[in-house]
Amino acid sequence: MIRIRTVLGGVATMAVIIGCYSVSLMVSGERKAVDDLRLQIASDQRGIRTLQAEFRTRARPAELQRWNDEVLGLQAASTLQFVRDPLQLAAFETAKPSAEVPRYAVAEAPKPAPAPVTTVAYRADADPMAPAAVAELVGTGEARLTRVALR
Repeated sequence: MIRIRTVLGGVATMAVIIGCYSVSLMVSGERKAVDDLRLQIASDQRGIRTLQAEFRTRARPAELQRWNDEVLGLQAASTLQFVRDPLQLAAFETAKPSAEVPRYAVAEAPKPAPAPVTTVAYRADADPMAPAAVAELVGTGEARLTRVALR
């Protein structure tokens, strides 16, 4: 009997622990959702304020004109910004298209320099990488020389 009470008490304790943990998880999930909604609401409010400012600005062209006259000083482009005088502009209009075929500029790459030729002395029984063996062969005149192009 004591043993059954101990087992039932352990099971009840585990059930309470699991229930509390699941409730805690649900609460933290809801809290995260509420925080996400708050961030979205703040972002939407910033967007609304930006759009309202844009609307107020575009709704008052007289005020925009006053800002331009007093502060910005913007003007429409004139032909003299692009050509020397109006006659040059008229010459563009009356110019006849030429029958020439357009030529494209092509840059040619420089040709690579030929690979250097290296003279190597060797002896069949000597280590070709040993500098002393090569110096000995070249000094005695017994070396057979071969031209090798390294590329």
